[in-house]
Amino acid sequence: MSPEIRCLSVRQPWAWGICAGIKTVENRTWTTQHRGRIAIHASTSAQVVNAIRKTTGSDSVHRDAFNFGAIIGFADIVDVSSYGRGFQLRSCVLQAAFLFPQRPHQCQACDLLAGSKFQADTP
Repeated sequence: MSPEIRCLSVRQPWAWGICAGIKTVENRTWTTQHRGRIAIHASTSAQVVNAIRKTTGSDSVHRDAFNFGAIIGFADIVDVSSYGRGFQLRSCVLQAAFLFPQRPHQCQACDLLAGSKFQADTP
């Protein structure tokens, strides 16, 4: 039986930030007991990238600079903490991030992990 790898889907540019080791906390409304390696999936939505461009009025953030709809790297969940009143948020603390060195085409990253069983880490 192949090892199970959990996957977290994150919008760009935050997925890139996690894999580059810049964004070390990911907030969610749900928790997980999982600690260890997860695959980082860049969602297909360009909503955040487009909002940054619109808000800043800058062309310095280009949609083409990011991968969408692909696994772009890995990170380790080392801790999860809760905060907030009434509406609890959970912060996943991430370390040991790794960004794939080349732009993967859609599903190329999945080919690298062939034989692994993916499980979305959702509530």
